[in-house]
Amino acid sequence: MDSKYILGIDVAKDSLVIYDTGTKEQHQVANTDEDLKQFITAHISNKTEYTVGLESTGDYSLLPMKIFVEAGCKVRLLNPILTQSAIKRTVRGTKTDTTDSQLIAKLTSEGEGYEITKNSLDIKKKALIRTERKLSGLQSDVKRLVLSLGQKQKAGVDLSSAAEIMKQLVQDIETAHDKLWEAIFSEANTELQKQETIINSHIGCGAKLSAIISSEAGDIRRFASAKQLIAYAGIDPKVIQSGNMNARCNT
Repeated sequence: MDSKYILGIDVAKDSLVIYDTGTKEQHQVANTDEDLKQFITAHISNKTEYTVGLESTGDYSLLPMKIFVEAGCKVRLLNPILTQSAIKRTVRGTKTDTTDSQLIAKLTSEGEGYEITKNSLDIKKKALIRTERKLSGLQSDVKRLVLSLGQKQKAGVDLSSAAEIMKQLVQDIETAHDKLWEAIFSEANTELQKQETIINSHIGCGAKLSAIISSEAGDIRRFASAKQLIAYAGIDPKVIQSGNMNARCNT
């Protein structure tokens, strides 16, 4: 790590606990645009001297990443599994906001996590794809409910009004689903677009699957090997050994 100082940040919904390796001080800051900018102005005079490390906590880590990147700091995002594993290896195995922020700073200083850039913060397409995935799940649930209503009607239960409502809901979801994909394909990201084209050139990867893979993985060049990408996706086989048994299965 070539930065002089590290800010380790434990992220929560409404607040951040920030540990500064330069001053050895802990700060609690509201997870808002205004408070983050005030913190940077008050405590960071030379942005290029700092690397910021924080856990990936879904939507809650997005704002601090954006603010610190725009301020000119290097930002690294850590997998929560990594920090949890590190906590378990400590003597007491304790988990507090204070110990978490210090541990995140330590892991960041060791080069853990991957660098966040302005391009990687362009998550509009990713957000659209995740919304589409959730809508697909809802669509499946509604279709199962329609089938269930149909079976009850065959048994003589009068549910015709409910069945019509649910049938219309299925049609509305299908329309929304199609419109979401139109929005996804119209959303341009030059770097990821090139990557999608490459993925799409492989047999079995259509336009939709290529968009999903590219969006979720981000810039694939950040993975040093195919094995790292497979592990990130969670599809690497797990080895289970017991006696003479030696099995491999996907977790």
